[in-house]
Amino acid sequence: YCSILSKYLKNIETFIDVGAYKGVYIEACLKFFPSATVYAFEPTPENAEKISRRLPKVKIFNFGLSNKNTNKKFYLNKVSSRNSFKSKTD
Repeated sequence: YCSILSKYLKNIETFIDVGAYKGVYIEACLKFFPSATVYAFEPTPENAEKISRRLPKVKIFNFGLSNKNTNKKFYLNKVSSRNSFKSKTD
């Protein structure tokens, strides 16, 4: 995706990764736009910490985003890619 963007957009200064997971998308985009400012939102504490250690220039926020101003429970699963604001029974 980032390689496609780089063909059409030559100077991306900022990008936002919502649900950054482990930062793979961030790493890929920084290869094409190394001077970009990155804002990453990742509600899973362990994943946010890993991104913070691996990619220190990324501004990481350890919470999720929504279209509503509310607090919600975040469900952690054994497989972190399945963490969600929805419970297993939803």
